[in-house]
Amino acid sequence: PEQLGTRIRLMLSYLRKKDFTKTIAEAESALKKWPEDPAILNIMASGYAGEKNADKAIACFDRAIHAKPDYLEPYLKKAGYLVLLNKPEEAVECYTAAIKAIPKSAAPHFYLGSLYAVQGKEKLAIPEYENALLKDPGFEQAILPLSELYLRQGEVDRAEEKVQAVIVNHPDLPQALLMQGKILRAKRNYAGSIQTLDRVVAFMPKTDEAYYQRGLSFFLNGDIQKALNDYETAWKLSPDRFDIPASMAIAYAKKGDYDRAFKTAGEIQKKFPDAFGAFILMGDLYSMFKNWPEAEKNFQEALQKSPSDPAAYIRLASLYMTTDRLDKARETYDMILKKDANLEDALMGLALLYERKDEKDLAVRQYEKVLSLYPENASAMNNLAWLYAEKEGRLAEAKRLAEKASEEDPNEPGYLDTLGWIQYKLGDYAAAGETLKTSLTAGPNEPIVHYHIGMVYLKLGDREKGKSHLEEAVKSGKEFTGIQEARKTLSQMK
Repeated sequence: PEQLGTRIRLMLSYLRKKDFTKTIAEAESALKKWPEDPAILNIMASGYAGEKNADKAIACFDRAIHAKPDYLEPYLKKAGYLVLLNKPEEAVECYTAAIKAIPKSAAPHFYLGSLYAVQGKEKLAIPEYENALLKDPGFEQAILPLSELYLRQGEVDRAEEKVQAVIVNHPDLPQALLMQGKILRAKRNYAGSIQTLDRVVAFMPKTDEAYYQRGLSFFLNGDIQKALNDYETAWKLSPDRFDIPASMAIAYAKKGDYDRAFKTAGEIQKKFPDAFGAFILMGDLYSMFKNWPEAEKNFQEALQKSPSDPAAYIRLASLYMTTDRLDKARETYDMILKKDANLEDALMGLALLYERKDEKDLAVRQYEKVLSLYPENASAMNNLAWLYAEKEGRLAEAKRLAEKASEEDPNEPGYLDTLGWIQYKLGDYAAAGETLKTSLTAGPNEPIVHYHIGMVYLKLGDREKGKSHLEEAVKSGKEFTGIQEARKTLSQMK
């Protein structure tokens, strides 16, 4: 064993120096003394991989696995090599074989989860990361990626639970603090997010991501100039990133500096001529100015650049909805769903289309379908609650859904408004008043909320406040569900 260790160290030395010929030769020599030794075969496979001899590399990995089926290293090396060869399906099979052969190991679950995450298969990645932690709660490298995935899925509390497990043991770990800053931003605690990301910038002053994430939080907190300052710093540190200048263009537009916004977007298109995202960005900017022909042109160009990406389809469908081309919107959603029958944004868009066409029964069934696939979709809960209450008379179910939607996003005024109106319909005027006050604080310019709380005040016997809010709703000049009732009620109060 002592002599074998010496030979293995020599092989690894050659491998580190990328002298693959000597690595293979030394391995072949060692195999004469230690036939089918899995460690030697594993190193020899890496040598063949370095020489780009894929067939021999895979064959050696397989020999190592066959020689010792509970030896993890060749499974991981082989799967990683298959990924490099652009054979992800075979890599998945290899990781799965490792999980079966070594059921107590956390590592294959982690790497399989990472592969799924890279492929965008987040629903498959999450359980693999969870399995890694189930088998080894101390497997910390799975925690932050898992937290990130939960955040992307909108499961903010789960994301925070995971990252806090790291922060407890490593309170100054920049990567964990960066994740926490993103989570606080998702919870709309922008001040807390900025404060946390200040620490990340202090720890990592030369890291573009720290500045970029803080810039996003500044932007949402309404401090556009500070956001732009951070974006500028991040872009200088990483000039080849696409998302940083894209965020800058949006910030310039928000600031009212439209020339800089379009100039930045144009620079991105020149620098990344084949990037469909550059055309998505330009289309988004034109949409902000209601220049629908130019927006459509850019979205169509994005579609040509990346026909398989749903982003351009979703934006085109939304544009068609906005411009009252409902048949085109339906056609576009159908095209998306043929490619991916369970794409959440497309399913939601189709439900909104049914509502727009006043096909309420179809809308109800579509929202129910969304929730069967994505039970945490707060927007679907809210919209279905509204339809149950307004069209179906299913007030108890509507209240349950509206409460759950508000729990998912307690700061969303629209969800609170739906819940308050359902409470009103159920005759719980005191609760409705409190809920709608909170909604009005979060969204003070929404006429429908003024209408709803005005009706509540009338039921509570406060005629003056009721009349004031109804007048506020009607004079807004915006159309909303219930405007005729608001006008009728006001006319009866004269």
